[in-house]
Amino acid sequence: MTLNVREISRIDKKNINFKAEQKQEVKETQPEEPKEEKSFYERNKKALIALGTIGAAAIAIGTHHYIKGRNITKTAEQAADEAAGKMSKKAKNVLDNFKNNLDKLGKDDDATDIIKPILAENNPKLKLEAIEYLLGYETNGKYINSNNWENIFDTLVSLKPSENIKPDQISGNINKLYETIAEKDIATPEVLDKIIAKLPQASDDVKLNLSQHLIITHFSDSKLNREQAKKILDILNNVKQEKFDYHPGTIIFYKDYSAAGVRYHYNNRIFKEAKIDEDYIKDLKNVLNSDKLADDMKLQLMDDIYYNIYLKNEGETKKGIKLIKEMLSAFTQNKAVTYSVPNSLFSFKHDKFDLGCKLFSHANTYDSYNIFTTEEKLKIAQNLKEIAKNVKVNHAELGGNVHNINNIYVEELNLRSKLFFEKLTPKTSIDDLDKFTDEMLNGYKEAKKHFIKGNKVFDEIDEKLLQYTFSHFQLDTYHALMQKRLYCLLKRDFEGIKKINEITDKIEKFGQEHFNTGKSRYYNKSGKTNSSGSKFNFNDFFNDTTKKAKSTLSEFLKKDDALKEFAQIVESDKLDKTVLKNIKRKFAVKYHPDKAKDDAQRAEYTKIFQEINDAIETLEKTLK
Repeated sequence: MTLNVREISRIDKKNINFKAEQKQEVKETQPEEPKEEKSFYERNKKALIALGTIGAAAIAIGTHHYIKGRNITKTAEQAADEAAGKMSKKAKNVLDNFKNNLDKLGKDDDATDIIKPILAENNPKLKLEAIEYLLGYETNGKYINSNNWENIFDTLVSLKPSENIKPDQISGNINKLYETIAEKDIATPEVLDKIIAKLPQASDDVKLNLSQHLIITHFSDSKLNREQAKKILDILNNVKQEKFDYHPGTIIFYKDYSAAGVRYHYNNRIFKEAKIDEDYIKDLKNVLNSDKLADDMKLQLMDDIYYNIYLKNEGETKKGIKLIKEMLSAFTQNKAVTYSVPNSLFSFKHDKFDLGCKLFSHANTYDSYNIFTTEEKLKIAQNLKEIAKNVKVNHAELGGNVHNINNIYVEELNLRSKLFFEKLTPKTSIDDLDKFTDEMLNGYKEAKKHFIKGNKVFDEIDEKLLQYTFSHFQLDTYHALMQKRLYCLLKRDFEGIKKINEITDKIEKFGQEHFNTGKSRYYNKSGKTNSSGSKFNFNDFFNDTTKKAKSTLSEFLKKDDALKEFAQIVESDKLDKTVLKNIKRKFAVKYHPDKAKDDAQRAEYTKIFQEINDAIETLEKTLK
C-alpha cells in the first residue's frame, strides 16, 4: 500500500520522515489488522497547546497596553480640565475638606497651614474657589492674617484668565484682599512695598484695577506715600491696555475706566502732596508736555493743582507764580474744550476758558516778582479772547461765565495800553501816540460790541471795570501828552501842540459818547488855550484824580482792621510805590474774588476788588 503525502495536513508533515519510497510486498498468507487512526487533535496536540499559549500571552499583553493607554488618556484629560479651570469631583472633595478643616479651627487659631496646601494644588479653579471662600461673606476674611496674605496675593497674581476664570474674578479678589488687610491694619508701608514690587508680574487688568483701588479707597488714603505712588505711576506708564472695568471687590463694578484716568489720579496725588520747588515745576512741565495724559485730564490736573496751592497760599510766592506760568504755557497748547475728573462715579464738566481765566487772573494779580512780562501776559489774554468768541455763554446769576468773557476783553485792552507805555521813549512821536490812541479807541468799541449783558449781579460791575480800564488808558496817555506838550513848548512847535489838543479832544469825546463821562471840567470854559498852550488843564486833571483815589482807598482801609494801619500813610505825603505794593498784596490776599467762599461773596469781592485795585493803580500812575 502506498501512502499519499498530499492527503496529510500541513502540521502532520512535521512528524513524517520523508525518505525514499519503498514498495513492500504484502504477504498474502496472514494479512495484518489495520491500526486505529488518531484524531487531528491527538496528532497535533503539542502544536495546538503552543499556539494557545502564544495567543493567551498576546491577549494579555494587548489588554495591558490597552488599559495603560486608557489610563494615560484620562490623565491628560484631567490635566486639560485643570488647566481650563474646571472642578473635578476630586477637586470638589478637596475644597469641601478645606472648608471643614477651617470650620474646626478655634477663634485664635492660625489657618496658614490649612491654606497653603490648597494654594499649592495644580487646579487653578480650585485655588480661586478657596480664595473666594476665604474672602466671601461666609468667612469675611477672618482666616487671613499677616502670615498668609502674601501667599494668597501671589496665587491670585499667578492665575491666568480662562473659560471658567474671568479677569474680573482675579482683579476683584485682589482688590478685596487688599481691602481686608487694610481693615486689619496689615497694610503697613512695608506690606505696600511688597505689593508694589510684585505688581509688574500681574496682568494689565490687575495692575489697573489694583492701582485704581489703592489710590481711590479711603483705606489707602493715609497709607500710600508719595514715593510709592511714583513707583506705581512708573508701572502704569508701561501698561498697554487702555480701557478696563473697575471691580472694587464687590458686586458693583464700573465700566469703561481708562488707564490714562488712573495715571491722572496718581499725578494728582503726587503734585497735591509735594512741596513746590524747582523739581516740582520741572516734573509738572514734563507731565503737561507728555502724551501719557489726554488733554482734558491735563486741564483737570491744572485745576486741582491750582486750588491746592491757592488754598495753601503758595500761589502768591515766587515759586507759585512760576508754577502758574508753566500751567499757562501748557494751557495755550491744549486742544481740549471741556474737562472733568476721570474714573469717577460723579463728575461735572468744566470749561477750559474758565480755568484759563482763573490762572490768568492769579498771575495778573500776584506777580510782583516780574515772572511774567507784560508781553507774555498780553499773549495769554489774546489767546483767551479768541477762545471766548467760541464759548457757550452761561447767563447764570452766579457761577456763569459772562463775567469772565467780558473781563478778558477788558484785560486785553489794559495790557495793550500797558505794553505801549512800557516801551514809550522820548523818541516816540506824537504821530505814534495818535496812531496808538486810534487803535485803543477801536479796541474799546470792539469790547463794547462784544460786551454781554444778562447777568444782573455782574452787569454793572463789568461796565464799571471797562470804564476803570479806559480811565487808566486816559491817564497814561495824558501823562505822555503832557510831556510832549512841554517839549513842544520848549521847541515852540505849535503844530505839535495842536496835534496834542486834537488827541486829547478825541479821547474826551469818546469818553462822553461811550462811558457817559460828561463834558470835561478840565477845559477852559472860553475854549481858548491856557498859558501853557493847551485847552486842557493836565495838572488839574492829575491832581483831582489823585485826590479821588486817595479818598477811596483811605476810606476802605479804615474799615478793615488788618489794613487800617495804612490809612494814615495814604493820606500823608509819605505814600510811595513800596507802600502801595504792600497794600495791594495784603488787599489781594483777602479780597481777590477767587478767595470768596461762595458765589454771593464772589460778587461782593469782585466789586470791592475792582474799585480798590483801580484806586491803587491810579495812585501808582499819578505818583510818578
